[in-house]
Parts: sequence; C-alpha cells; structure tokens
Amino acid sequence: MAAAPHQITLPCKFAYAPVHTYLFLEPEPTLIDCGEKSPQSWNALQKGLGEFGLSIKDLKKIIITHPHVDHIGMAQQIAEESQAEVWVSDLVYDWAVNPQLQWDKRTQVIDSVLRKGGIPKELSNNIQSGFKIVMNAWEAIDAKYIKVFKTDQKIEIGKDEWQVMPMFGHSQHQTCFYQPETESFIAADMLLDVTPVPVIEPNQNYSQRMKSLPQMMDSYKKLSQLALSHVYPGHGRNLPNPHQTIENQVNRIHMRKEECLTYVRKGIKSVFEIAQLMYPNLNGFALMMGFGMTLGYLDLLEIEEKLNFLDTEKEFIYQAI
Repeated sequence: MAAAPHQITLPCKFAYAPVHTYLFLEPEPTLIDCGEKSPQSWNALQKGLGEFGLSIKDLKKIIITHPHVDHIGMAQQIAEESQAEVWVSDLVYDWAVNPQLQWDKRTQVIDSVLRKGGIPKELSNNIQSGFKIVMNAWEAIDAKYIKVFKTDQKIEIGKDEWQVMPMFGHSQHQTCFYQPETESFIAADMLLDVTPVPVIEPNQNYSQRMKSLPQMMDSYKKLSQLALSHVYPGHGRNLPNPHQTIENQVNRIHMRKEECLTYVRKGIKSVFEIAQLMYPNLNGFALMMGFGMTLGYLDLLEIEEKLNFLDTEKEFIYQAI
C-alpha cells in the first residue's frame, strides 16, 4: 500500500477553520494546496515541513485543488522560494495567473445577486470591501511555474496515479483526487465535517450565477458511489466514516431546504430576510455564508417545482406552489 500523505495545517483568516495541506514525500516532495499568503501561514508551513527534515526550498511540486485564497494564495511565494512546479487544472488556470481580473468579473455578478436578494446597500458594500481584502493574501502565479492538467485525466501524486475528479458546488473550479487501489480521496472542500458553503460564483462566461447547491448535491451523489477508506479533507476533523458523513450532509440540506420553504409559504420574499431567520446567529460579513446557503435551498426548491422563481431587474421573487 502506498504511503499516506502527511497533514500540515495552516492558519486562515478567510475560512471557517485552518486549512489542511497534504505532503507526499516520495518520489519528490509534493504539496496539495498551500494556504493564504501571510507570515503566519509561511511560518506554519516551514515548521510543518521541518518535522520531515525539509524546508520550503525542498518542495518540487504544488498541486492546487481550487482557486480560493486559503488553497492557492501562497503558491507564488512558495514557487519563488523553491522553483517548484505549480499544477492547476484547466478550470483554474485563469484564476492562477490573474486572480484580480477574475475577482473583478466575479464580484460584478455577486453584486447583482446581493442587490436582488435584498441585502441592504451598506452591508453589501461591507461584503465587497471584505472581498478586496482577500486579495492581500492571494498572489498571482507566474506562468513559468505552472503546469496544467485536464479534469478528465489521471495525474501522479506521490507514487500513484490519481483520477482527477471535478466536484462542483462549493466552487465551479474544484477538482478532488481519487486513488481507487487504496480507496483514497483528497477531498479539498467537497467533503468536510460541516456542509461546505455553495459559494456564489458566475458561469464560465460570467453572464449569470451558477446554481451551486444543486451542483453540490450532484457531486455528493457521485461521491457516494466511490469506495472510500481514506479521506483527506481541506478543513476540520478527519472523517472515519465518509459515507455516513455524506448521508448526514445530504439529509441536513434537505431538512433545511424544507425549513426554507416554510418561510416562503409565509410570504417572506427576500433571500436576505429568509437567511436572517435561518441563520440568526450570523451577522456582518459572516451572514454572507448564510445568504449563500439560503439561495441554494431556494434553487433546490425551484428545481423540485415546489416554488416559482422570477428574476426581475430589481429583485428575485419566490412564490410557493
């Protein structure tokens, strides 16, 4: 059996919990994901590598699962220090080389969604300001370091071939990796001890938002069909019973979706107002996560034909059937 990767955990400002990176020692030091760009993250990585007699200079390859700041932000700094190759999928490449441009295009779509979803202008402005701060911890990667893999291929990680597995829902660009002989799954933010947030993201041509939670449910279905003995999550606790975790996540989403429907039936029309009722303990920027989840529940209800949805110039309108 191939050697399991070693977990190195790095601090985060922009995630619900510290991010887990994974180190493969053989045949060459390879790191899965790399954390936000910050002195704290850099020092934690240096310390973690030191436990195996390595330094950042010794890394030969970094493999990125998806372009969120806590998974990609420090890649350029590591590559400059080590000359490591940075492997990204074809979905991630544009975000890797020019994250600021992609952010600018994405936030135009987000701004429209927040406005139509009923978020007050002041809170929307605060959220957009928070997005700008994210870029302080995310550096563009020089194309000379980048190697691109496709989402329908296998890549070498450690001493094994792993199947690249697109797993959409949390991110439109997320790839996980599956090794069938060892039944191992590098989960990124697909399978966690909490439900991943279906982040508000546009489609590939940035013309409209994707309905992320229905995509996540499709990803859970695909994942449930795999033999899973070893799961390596991007955050949180290890998962000794992955299939039970999947079942629990799916059941909870359906339960919360039905709760959301009760508010629509009461005549509450604003996504933001429903989110406040469903997530009363969240406020400020954190409410953005509850807003995204609520939007996802409403998308599921629309697909299940339990409500009608109208996207007008001014607002989203939901009406129970």
